Amino acid sequence: MPKARADAAEVVIPSRISFDDFLAKLSPKDRNNAEKHLLAAEAAGPDGQRHAAAWRRLASGLATLAPHQVRLGADHSLLFFVPDGPYKMQVFAMRDARDGVIDLYCGDVLDQAIKQKLLKAIPRKPGADEDEPQLFRLNEVDETLPIDRIDGRIDNLPAFSKNLVGWNRKALCIHLPAVATEHQLRTAEHLCAMTTGKLKSAE
Repeated sequence: MPKARADAAEVVIPSRISFDDFLAKLSPKDRNNAEKHLLAAEAAGPDGQRHAAAWRRLASGLATLAPHQVRLGADHSLLFFVPDGPYKMQVFAMRDARDGVIDLYCGDVLDQAIKQKLLKAIPRKPGADEDEPQLFRLNEVDETLPIDRIDGRIDNLPAFSKNLVGWNRKALCIHLPAVATEHQLRTAEHLCAMTTGKLKSAE
């Protein structure tokens, strides 16, 4: 990644921990499974290296924003927690089924992101499937991201995302390509950083 873009990415998540530090947060079993997951991603065709690099970047970035605890969940997922008094609260999840998409879950900061012109909703075409994710254009580039809004009323939510909703909490599911561009990665990271910023402002 060019240096200017790397510096810009660090503004979104300052003092990002290294991937080795991320692995150190995991239990031995989870660490072993994470390393196996990366090896499988790298071996999956010509885009494997980019896929693995995106996974490393997102994992270390989310662990920087939510450093309290990280653990692996079902279905190739990662769960990230922050302190909540004497307890812990899940704030992010990431799922990579190695099917070409990395699903990233964060708080519902969509209205704030649109207000700040980070995203712009693309109107659905007439007759479009309402169950399909809404497409959003990224600021200043001709690129898009599909994003779903989720809440506790949705049936059959994956187990790793259920603690992100309920008690009037809502969340976003960002569908990142496994070979996401720099702008797509930075936008997803920005939404996650806005999530933790929103939590801090509510304290």
